[in-house]
Amino acid sequence: MAKLLEYENGLRVCVVPLPIRSVMTGIWVGTGSRYESASDNGISHFTEHVMFKGTQKMSAYDIANAFEGYGASVNAFTSKESTCYYYKCIDKYNEQCFALLSDIFFNSVFPEEELDKERKVIVEEINMVEDAPDEICYNITNTSEDGADQAQSEPLQCRVAGRKRGVVRCGRRKISSLVSYCCSLESDFLGTAYHFPYLQAWLGSS
Repeated sequence: MAKLLEYENGLRVCVVPLPIRSVMTGIWVGTGSRYESASDNGISHFTEHVMFKGTQKMSAYDIANAFEGYGASVNAFTSKESTCYYYKCIDKYNEQCFALLSDIFFNSVFPEEELDKERKVIVEEINMVEDAPDEICYNITNTSEDGADQAQSEPLQCRVAGRKRGVVRCGRRKISSLVSYCCSLESDFLGTAYHFPYLQAWLGSS
């Protein structure tokens, strides 16, 4: 049974017990294409991509190597209304993996050379979407008669990945501003599904 914990600093934690020795923990952030302007459309998705490219203490290689060393996987996704950064591991490495994810979320540095690489990756993602018939139909229904995205009047119709011209304009300053904003949102929360004995002990000490 899920349990919601709320702390004095405003942090909300949703915990779900599991019968197996496995953990999945994610930081959910209230940012997505719905909350973007037409000029910034796609920045949440772009930020999600570059959050794993290095922190003040670790390079992108160090991050990947650390998670792999614990037999863990780490990933993220962006939707219209939220972005989630998460990992999966066995229970005995949960604290180490959570420390790594926290470092990524709070201390990413966004090296310019990594931003350039990721722009190309996202542009290719957009090209793939534009080659998929179902995605083409979806985007057509979310476009006004004059061909412009309805970002101002219908924010839910903004594309999650944005447009290529917007991705090219995404820079370190915009990304850093978005991350600072994310860290202050009241809608942010931590979700974790955890092996029951460890979860019970953790809840007892919270």
